[in-house]
Amino acid sequence: MSGRLDGGPSGAPSARLSRDALEFGLKQIIRRLHESGAPAEMSIVGGAAISLWHNARRGATQDIDAVLAPADVILEVARSIAFEQGWPDDWVNDKARIFLPSGMGARGEEWVTVYASGAVTVRVASLDMLIAMKLHAAQRRGRREYEDLRVLLAEGGITTAAQGEELFDGFYPGDGLNTTAYRLLEVALEHPEHAEVQAPDFE
Repeated sequence: MSGRLDGGPSGAPSARLSRDALEFGLKQIIRRLHESGAPAEMSIVGGAAISLWHNARRGATQDIDAVLAPADVILEVARSIAFEQGWPDDWVNDKARIFLPSGMGARGEEWVTVYASGAVTVRVASLDMLIAMKLHAAQRRGRREYEDLRVLLAEGGITTAAQGEELFDGFYPGDGLNTTAYRLLEVALEHPEHAEVQAPDFE
């Protein structure tokens, strides 16, 4: 079995990975890291985290955003898989690192371990941290964060904008939500979506 890229409007492959492709690719990384014997840790955020652990019906995403340690080892493994599958070289990257909570607030980075065996560990951002990061992203990306927020807010039991603001402030103190993000929060709360959850089986 291999993963696939979702097709573009013309039917040609586009640089967007389906949920099946994400799961396949992540399992391949884990397997090859074990084979190499290299200690490694992946801490996943963004769309891949949501697709794999919070919304099984989420649309395709461009990549796996993660904090990688050691980055050079994991990226080398990921590039070899990309070559074999015809995926973009940066289907795994650490570009989202700059958007992580700074730790200056009441809450810093929060991770949940979803796989730990031998020297390989995979973690995913906590639900609350994902919500906060999506609200942070909504300040510049606007409606692109709407569908994810509908799902995450519903799963987190957040029902008011005040609760959402309080959660956000815990991770990003002093930033405050701009008008765009606050309105998106309100609309997402008005239209919650309770998604199917189907976490990957790494066994």
